Amino acid sequence: MVALTVIGQPHKSAIVTTVSNETTYDIECSFIYPQFQTALFAVEAAILLAGARLCWAVKDVPDAVNESKFIAIGELIFFLFLIFNVMLFYLFLFICFSFLSI
Repeated sequence: MVALTVIGQPHKSAIVTTVSNETTYDIECSFIYPQFQTALFAVEAAILLAGARLCWAVKDVPDAVNESKFIAIGELIFFLFLIFNVMLFYLFLFICFSFLSI
């Protein structure tokens, strides 16, 4: 989250819509470099796929050395942490930008 904030540089942007005499400003959070956010999601997806491939590769190993269940549990925890982190990050940005607009 720190890397995304430092490199992606989030900022408040507005989409202006004008209909007749009425102008509407839709304020949203965006990044100066949104490619960095996409790259981070791609790296995290690659890590999850590598872990899933590892689970599949060791599924037929004898039970004494089979760790695929633990790897799968670790992958699930990592995925849930990722989802929670993304939601927390956007909540953080929403709170910060709502205080800035006051």
